[in-house]
Amino acid sequence: MREMPASPYIEARGEGRYQGCFVTGTRISLDTVVYSLRRGERIEQILEDYPSLEPRETLERVIDYIRDHPAEIENYLAEGEQLWNELQAENPPEIMELLRKYDEAKRRKTA
Repeated sequence: MREMPASPYIEARGEGRYQGCFVTGTRISLDTVVYSLRRGERIEQILEDYPSLEPRETLERVIDYIRDHPAEIENYLAEGEQLWNELQAENPPEIMELLRKYDEAKRRKTA
């Protein structure tokens, strides 16, 4: 993963190709916030889905970060998509479906 611009609201976790960015102090990935915004969700909706993003100011600062760094965000998302495609090529479809379901369930639990 390329290094993202520094922010007290975003932290990198993981190692090697499995590194990702998260909202500081939460288990909510930066991807989750970006895709929520792209679906047109408002701050209130995102906070309802992910209450660990409280206080509201935290989410507002994360959104500011996303808006202030569009090229870096696009590169970050592209790297994540590339990793997903590599994993799909390396693993049988049934394993990938299990991973997708696990990730989906985990995201609901962290809300």
